[in-house]
Amino acid sequence: SLRLDLPREGEQSMHVELLADANAQALPSLLPIDLETEISAFLLRGIESVAVRGGRISYSGPLGDNIDRNRRELSMHFPMATYRLRPLEKWPAFSGADGEGRFSGKRARVQLMEAEFGGLTVGDVDVRQTDADAGLLSIRGALSGGAETALRVLDGAGIKPDALGRDVIFEGRLTGQVDLLAPVEGAAPRGIVAIETEDLTVGITGLNEPITGLAGRAEYNLESGFRASSLSGALLGDAITLDVVADDDGVEVEASGRLATQNVSQLVGLGFSEALLSGAADWTAKIQQQSGLLQVLLQTDGVGIESQLPFPLTKSAATPGAILVELNQAGDAQQMTAQIFTDTEVSARLDQRPLALSVVTPEIDLLDWAQLPGDAEQDTTVSLLLNLERVRVGETSLKVDQAAVNLRPDSLEVSFAGEELAGRVQRLGEAPVASNLERLILAPASDFLAPPGDDPLVGFDPGSLPSARIQVSDLRRGEKRYQDLELVVVSGASRLDVTRLAFTRDGQRFFGELAWTGAPEGGETALVLRADGPALGGFLRVNESEPLLEAKAGQFSADLAWSGSPLAFSMLTATGQFQLQLENGRFFDLGNSAEVLRLFGILNIDTLTRRLRLDFLDLVQPGVAFDRVSARGQLDAA
Repeated sequence: SLRLDLPREGEQSMHVELLADANAQALPSLLPIDLETEISAFLLRGIESVAVRGGRISYSGPLGDNIDRNRRELSMHFPMATYRLRPLEKWPAFSGADGEGRFSGKRARVQLMEAEFGGLTVGDVDVRQTDADAGLLSIRGALSGGAETALRVLDGAGIKPDALGRDVIFEGRLTGQVDLLAPVEGAAPRGIVAIETEDLTVGITGLNEPITGLAGRAEYNLESGFRASSLSGALLGDAITLDVVADDDGVEVEASGRLATQNVSQLVGLGFSEALLSGAADWTAKIQQQSGLLQVLLQTDGVGIESQLPFPLTKSAATPGAILVELNQAGDAQQMTAQIFTDTEVSARLDQRPLALSVVTPEIDLLDWAQLPGDAEQDTTVSLLLNLERVRVGETSLKVDQAAVNLRPDSLEVSFAGEELAGRVQRLGEAPVASNLERLILAPASDFLAPPGDDPLVGFDPGSLPSARIQVSDLRRGEKRYQDLELVVVSGASRLDVTRLAFTRDGQRFFGELAWTGAPEGGETALVLRADGPALGGFLRVNESEPLLEAKAGQFSADLAWSGSPLAFSMLTATGQFQLQLENGRFFDLGNSAEVLRLFGILNIDTLTRRLRLDFLDLVQPGVAFDRVSARGQLDAA
């Protein structure tokens, strides 16, 4: 319709109403030729395709020369049956079937009910020129879709922080509210996307496990990056809360939660089973990813963690024990360091297999490590290189410079190098422990005739020790030296049987058996020992370096028992009997023949010594040969 108001006198005016159906090619011809540049750019440049149905253009204004052009009024309404609009360069187009474009008050506006936007779904989209600046677009609306798709959109627009999608990987669905300001000429927009999610999965490069079930609100500022506080999620099924910051510099995550010890073990790449590590504790974590470098710090006071790992890593759940774990990754290289409790440091390369742990600690317990089981189900091989000062065997502490432990799914191997202990201990599955030691140097024992002291193994269950085959090339205990020690140990219910006992002392080979039974009220030990050979005469001595006699043949046997462990032995508390017989020998010239009586000092039976003192000096003179010397003894506990 066209209405002209042309009075002869006064101002003339015109009013035009146009109804039109149009497509993208026809739409420019419907707009005034002198429309402001920003408006025509907004309405025309971003239209890739459109089907306008029932469009209306209204124009009114004065006619003639020298008129006030600001008095012209133009309004347009373009219902869009279908459309494909790209108001922002580098951004995806809006595609849909229900929308409208409007122009009034010298400002253009586009409203879209629901549209597809680069794989995302957007709704209630409102794109308008701002009142303050016609060259600036306000873009608002709701979006929903996959997190990976949203990152692709940001990446295509050139505004995605490098860390997102590279160092932090999102999977799952999210929703958000968009509030942006974008220049019409196509410069980068600015503004905020408020994001909400209920079940997002987040993976951080270098971290073994993703964070799942992430829920909460976050804010993505197109200029400063991603920020989220108090998000809730799960790490290996354990509930955590976390704060996340991601920008062009990298990613920083701070998290806290109560984590199962097995999950932490898995997270840092260790393979110990639940039989060895269990419980749960409160942990805090800080994760930083910058310039391709990942750093993870995990910290706990240890309350709730139960460790059945050998000493010094043993801990009850109720006992505090601070743990600080640091993971660093650069490229494919992964390094782990940990400060465990007060005096143990562990480090490892997690990208190498078999896993090799370096442990610095003052002391370990050899028997506990020897009983450490492998875990065939986890198929994990762990090697430990221990830098330590001492190894503990029961109550005995030995100087050791270094130890190496190889823990495989079905075997264990421990080797030692040190001043007082050197050799190897192995165990395959449930087979007996195999121990082959080059040397074992123990502290001097008290004289076996001394009164018995406290039993260092009182209350200990001998059945808890593993069956074993033990060989020691050189065993020293003070000035006493034993060579080629052999033990075959069979473990049973509350008992330990040594079915083969063999050793060499001063050239004489000894054989025997031992049985050690345990009970809450106190254990019992029984020993059978025998020897056959010419070197037995050398065991009757004035002192360590002066034997009393020599013999060409000899036999020795002992059958003894005492209360307590094998370490509780004393002649004063033992019961049993022994025999010694020497043949074809002679007594040495020792100068003072009275010293000969000291050969009976090994028995320390005062009544026998006094009885023999009556006549023995008359019969034995230095250098005197003998055909046979026999001795029998009976011990009864005091």
